[in-house]
Amino acid sequence: MLLAVVVLRAIGLSQPLITIVPTLDPEGVLLIPATDPDVASMVPRPRSEDEEALLRYAVVLRNTTSRAIIANYLRWKLTDSSGRVRPQMLTGKSFPSGSAIPPHSARFLSLDSGIGVASGRPGTPRDEVKDVWEQRLQHYHAQRSIEVSIELVVFDDGTAVGPDGAGRFAKFKAWVDAERDFARTALAAGGVVSFGAKVREAREEGFEALPQDAARDNSGLLIAASTATDYSTCHRFVTAYLAAQVAEWIDKIGDDAAIARLRLITSTKYYPVVHRKGE
Repeated sequence: MLLAVVVLRAIGLSQPLITIVPTLDPEGVLLIPATDPDVASMVPRPRSEDEEALLRYAVVLRNTTSRAIIANYLRWKLTDSSGRVRPQMLTGKSFPSGSAIPPHSARFLSLDSGIGVASGRPGTPRDEVKDVWEQRLQHYHAQRSIEVSIELVVFDDGTAVGPDGAGRFAKFKAWVDAERDFARTALAAGGVVSFGAKVREAREEGFEALPQDAARDNSGLLIAASTATDYSTCHRFVTAYLAAQVAEWIDKIGDDAAIARLRLITSTKYYPVVHRKGE
């Protein structure tokens, strides 16, 4: 496969070689350098000079299909001046936040989440924000090369495509399945007593499966789910994490209100059957 190579230069600054590996072009999912002249017609430009400067190290993910992209995972491989390679994964998972990339649209993606987004928290002094951007630029300037490729993309019909060398497919599927399965099981329990018992049972099963040195709370369950390396382990801890959240609702607002909240949240979401293309 040929590589689409873009060399970027700036006056007085050495620039790394930015290499885009077009892994999913045949699937209608394209990676484009953010500095490409055609990008202006695809996505709004950043709102500050600092963000504009970082575009030299960003890409645009373009969805040319008739399906929305509900999850994307990009691999950024940075090689510094000494030849040391630091592969980094940019996670663009949108389920269940709803920030999908619609059909025939595009989005800026960067290792710096501020691309295209206002910098800093409200009230952050301008000088502090500028210092952060300058540090990020210096980090990129220190690289010899940056290679960007798509690891995995999941469409809204659940179809997943991409090489997925990092095994993100199983974990994404586990998260979607666990949320759907937990909600259905808990809501089908019948009655507030059974509902509460089912929720706490799922939470305790997760706590019991945690390593001895892990925190027995929501954060411990979330960390376990995030670091799981297989579908069943991830599914177990995601289920327990969700159950722990609902258990907190029960404690704060009561069983009936917790049931109503869970039913409302899950009834407004679509849970696709996540699968690899062709399966």
